[in-house]
Amino acid sequence: MTRWTKALLGAAALGTAAALLAPTGAGAQPSPRGDVTPPATSSSTLPSGATTRLNAALLGAWADLPGGAMATVIVPGRGRWVGTVGYANDERKRAMTPDRQSPIGSVTKTFTGMLVLQEVAAGRIDLDDRLDRWYPAIPKADEITIAMLLNMSSGISDYLNTNIPGFAEELMKDPKQRYRPDDLIEMGAALPREFDVPGTGLAYSNTNTVILARILEKETGKEYAALLKSRLFEPLGMSRSFLDVSGDLQSPHAQTYSDVFSIDPSLPPLGRTTNWSQSYVWAAGGMASTINDLGRWGRALGTGRGAIPASLAAERLDNCAPSAAGSSTDYCLGLVVNRDVATGEPVTLWHNGRVFGAVAYVGYYPATGAVVAVMANCDMEGPDGQHVSMRAKEAIEAAVPGLLGL
Repeated sequence: MTRWTKALLGAAALGTAAALLAPTGAGAQPSPRGDVTPPATSSSTLPSGATTRLNAALLGAWADLPGGAMATVIVPGRGRWVGTVGYANDERKRAMTPDRQSPIGSVTKTFTGMLVLQEVAAGRIDLDDRLDRWYPAIPKADEITIAMLLNMSSGISDYLNTNIPGFAEELMKDPKQRYRPDDLIEMGAALPREFDVPGTGLAYSNTNTVILARILEKETGKEYAALLKSRLFEPLGMSRSFLDVSGDLQSPHAQTYSDVFSIDPSLPPLGRTTNWSQSYVWAAGGMASTINDLGRWGRALGTGRGAIPASLAAERLDNCAPSAAGSSTDYCLGLVVNRDVATGEPVTLWHNGRVFGAVAYVGYYPATGAVVAVMANCDMEGPDGQHVSMRAKEAIEAAVPGLLGL
């Protein structure tokens, strides 16, 4: 593997995920944009000027890539915009619609983090609890805390790492295979640590989040998927979200497309990954959702409302991994925080995700309480090295900075 396992903060590339070998069939392949009038829809209660700019932002972010994209901007007291562009099924040119379910990759980490913080709020887990309480065999487990797992400062290596050659190829051969979470943990723990002393660096690692979810299961006696449903999806009205370990998206859903196939010269470079199992990322990247559900999640992610006490939601933003001097971006307790360079105050609370065949972004903007969410059903990067969700995020921020308090 190469760029499919980039670190989240390294190049805005983000959490990886994976998924079923199926070239795009019948000789037809999705191809970069050549449409004269690509399908695009929007509904909006925002001012007309903002709506026009948002429509253009989404179209521009997607224009030279296969598949399609959907996005929403929700501004309390001002209104909401939902836009789609491109295709849910690229081969058959079926338009993307906002009800289409698609994987969200490492945005899943924000849900896992919130579940852990619920246990903290209940007093069953402490942020300073040591990992050796549950996994004494992991190196330096007696020095690694729950907080370090949440903010990616544990130093435990990512099992989705180039130190494990052939991982993507293995998935391509058997995309429906089921990985056991403890096997994923064992793979990561067996790798050399990213840095020696826990808590002294930042190393984005899916292993951390898988460990946290297994701790949740051990403490509650319930399966991770059941915790997601009962504690987050149902209370927040996220009826189209679920943990997709089987690779069976729920209808209506988008087809998903990845250029991971380019690692095998005998295959077409772009292929369909719709039915790939997400078990290899599990609690670190295995969820599927819709743009409306992700918009609902944005508020809970930003404020904790409906999930955790406000005081604990605020504490998340101050318990972060060490960052590079001059950096305005921190990885904190289960989310990323962008700060004002001058004041240090949070500007955006966010996370993004990338799996083989889909990308996503969700962000909360505390100055106005706005939420931005983006999903796309292709993980291919454009000439600028970015995929659709981060392109669209940046274009949306540039289009309506006042609505987002930027």
